[in-house]
Amino acid sequence: MKKFASVLLAAMIAAPAGSVFADAGSKKPIMRVFSASDTLFQVSTLGALTVGGYDGSVKYGRLARNGDFGLGTFDKLDGEMVAFDGKFYQITADGAAHPVDPQMTTPYAAVTFFEPDKSVVLNRPMTCQALFAYIYFKRSSFRFF
Repeated sequence: MKKFASVLLAAMIAAPAGSVFADAGSKKPIMRVFSASDTLFQVSTLGALTVGGYDGSVKYGRLARNGDFGLGTFDKLDGEMVAFDGKFYQITADGAAHPVDPQMTTPYAAVTFFEPDKSVVLNRPMTCQALFAYIYFKRSSFRFF
C-alpha cells in the first residue's frame, strides 16, 4: 500500500507536466496524461489576490505560449485581462480595450487553448431570449460541470 501511495503521489505531481516519464533522467514520455487542449494554465490563485498578491510574476509573452483564451489581471491590478483568439487585451477602468505588451506581467491569469466542442450556424437574427433557447436545445449534453 505504501508503494502504491508513493506511485500515486508521483503521478499526481508529474501529471501537470502532461507526461509521466520512465525515470528521473528520461525526457521521453512513456504515457501521455492529457492533451494541451484539456489544460488550464493558471498563474497564482484568486486566494493570493484577496490577501494582497498584486505583483506580477509571469510575463504575458510566456502566458500566450500556454493559451489563447482566458481571463486575468495585471501588475498592481491595473485593469482586467481578456484573451480571445490569441489576442490579449487590457480592459482599463474607463472600459477601453488596449493590446497587451508581451513584457507586461500578471499576478493572476487562467488561459487555455480553446477548441469548441460544437459549432452551430445562425441563419436569421434572433432576440436574446430566442438565442438562449436555440443554444439550449442545440447542446449535446444537459450536464453542467
